[in-house]
Amino acid sequence: MPKFNYAVSAAYDIKLAPGNFLYSRLDYTYSAARMAATSRSIIYIRLLRPTPTTEIPATAYSMPRSGLAEKIFDISVYAKNLGNDRKIIQEPEVNTVFEAYTVRPRTVGVTFKLRFN
Repeated sequence: MPKFNYAVSAAYDIKLAPGNFLYSRLDYTYSAARMAATSRSIIYIRLLRPTPTTEIPATAYSMPRSGLAEKIFDISVYAKNLGNDRKIIQEPEVNTVFEAYTVRPRTVGVTFKLRFN
C-alpha cells in the first residue's frame, strides 16, 4: 500500500440563460510510490529464498472536462490521463508468463447527450 493517496476536484459553472450553462471540471489523483512483492516461479518458494520486491513508482493523473448543457442536450470535451503517465504499475507472473500493466494512455474525446422528455 502506498503511504498516501489523494484526489482533488474543482468545478465551475457559468449560467447563460435559464436551463443553459457552460461547465468545466478538473479531477486530479495521486498515488505515492510503494514497494510490492514481485511474483516469481515456484522455484523461489521451494528454495526458501525471500520474495523479491520492486518499487512501483508514484502515479498522477489529471482529467479535465468542459461543456455546454442546454435543456435538451449536453455536449462536452474531455481528456483522461492528460499527462500521458505510462509508468508500469504492476508486473504479475501468471503460469510463468510475465506481464506488465500500465494505466490507460491519454484519451481525448467528445460526449453528446440528448434528453427526451
